[in-house]
Amino acid sequence: MKQYMYRCKTALGENKAGTLSAESFDAAVTALFAKDWHIVELKSVSVQKTHSVAHRFLNRVSKKTVIHFNRQLARLLHAGLPLVDALEAIRNQMPDMHNTLDEILACVSRGEALHLAFSKHPKIFSPLCVSMVKAGESAGALDKTFERLAQLSEADYANRVQLMQSLMYPCSVATVGLATVFIFSAFVLPRFTMVFEQMGGSLPAITAMLVAFSDFAQQWWWLFLVFCIASFLLLRAFFRHEKGRVLRDQFMLRIPFFFVLVRDIETSQFTRTLGAQIEAGLPMLPALEVAIQTMQNRIYRKAMTTAMERIREGGALSDEMRRTGLFTLSVISLTQTAERGSLLDQTLMEIAEDAAAECARRIRVVLTLMEPVLIVLVGFVVGGLVIAMLLPIFNIEEMLL
Repeated sequence: MKQYMYRCKTALGENKAGTLSAESFDAAVTALFAKDWHIVELKSVSVQKTHSVAHRFLNRVSKKTVIHFNRQLARLLHAGLPLVDALEAIRNQMPDMHNTLDEILACVSRGEALHLAFSKHPKIFSPLCVSMVKAGESAGALDKTFERLAQLSEADYANRVQLMQSLMYPCSVATVGLATVFIFSAFVLPRFTMVFEQMGGSLPAITAMLVAFSDFAQQWWWLFLVFCIASFLLLRAFFRHEKGRVLRDQFMLRIPFFFVLVRDIETSQFTRTLGAQIEAGLPMLPALEVAIQTMQNRIYRKAMTTAMERIREGGALSDEMRRTGLFTLSVISLTQTAERGSLLDQTLMEIAEDAAAECARRIRVVLTLMEPVLIVLVGFVVGGLVIAMLLPIFNIEEMLL
């Protein structure tokens, strides 16, 4: 794609200026003519890197930016602005999505559907977004579609932020404890060791063990660092393969507490995605296919893929969910009732909210219980270090003899 700067006049005599992305000069001319604009000036310009620091280094647009994009586009479309003009207005407001929106504008100007333009940027627009936009285009209700997408994205983002905030305190306590041990072993303990060696005598067993550990850490710290880095790289490489991911997901489902968390998270994600698409007017099977793609656990994904094939043959969603053994009886019962009453979309969204709230509650309870345990452990470690250093001082008379 090349970048072109244009100045045009509309049929009403309004002046338009900006930049667009096109494969060639002729393609840029065609895109401008498709808007019934008279070209005053059109020239190629160098592509400016307007990405933010996060986009340059992480090569992705943040969730918060996507939420803002959905919300702004919904408002502009609801106000009656044409799609191309709405995208151009948002493009000037969002540097992080500048180049992405240029490519989308070029596709839409050539007559492509918006959901097809979105599908070319899977790192920014999820399968759920592409599917709902496709349904919104068919129904002629893109403004309501993007408003719904903004609501769903905000709910997911709020849950993630809440989880991160809940983890901050335990992580900070653990970090302070590890930093204390490192500073004590690297700077404080060697000074005491020199004094003890000059005084002679035998050290208490706990102090001798601490001194030996300190000496080992000072001499072989690089080996420990290499081991940690190598282990991290090996595990990351292993979990990048499908077999490694399946083993990881199986292991998560065998741990009692984590199994419940995974069940709540997958239930919330699956039912929210499926309910939103059915609400947007998509048929069951295409909506189910997209909902399965959003599931992170491979065991859940495989089970629901098999269930989708049975549903294609005429099976009911609730019956197939029961067959997997991965959903709670209450979720299955609510789904079955909703299928009979033709309220499946609304019920699925309610199930998603309940599962997300239950997951957040469980995490808060565990973290609340974890806080005093972490404080006691850190106090035990630091107290043990202090006692190990004070014991030789208490026995200083015996060491001098």
